[in-house]
Amino acid sequence: MEKEFLLYDLRPTAGQVRTTLSVALLVLIAFLATLPFRHHQLARVDAFIPVFDTALLLGDWIIATLFFAQASVLRSNSLPAANIQAAS
Repeated sequence: MEKEFLLYDLRPTAGQVRTTLSVALLVLIAFLATLPFRHHQLARVDAFIPVFDTALLLGDWIIATLFFAQASVLRSNSLPAANIQAAS
C-alpha cells in the first residue's frame, strides 16, 4: 500500500475532530458573550484599515506559497495556472 503524501488525502483523527469542535464551540461562546455589547460604539482607530489590509496581504502570500509548494511537489504545471486564474 502506498503511503498517503498530501494532507487532503488523509482522514482526520478523532482528536483533530474533537479539537475542531472545541474551537468552534469556544468561538460560539465568545460570540454569545459579546452579544449584549452590540450597541456600544467602539473608539475610532485610524490605523485599523492599513493593519487589516496588511494582515490580508500576508495571508494571501502564505496561501500562494502553499499553492506553489503543492504544485512543485505534484509536478503539475496546471495547478499554478488555475490558481492565478482564480485570483483574478
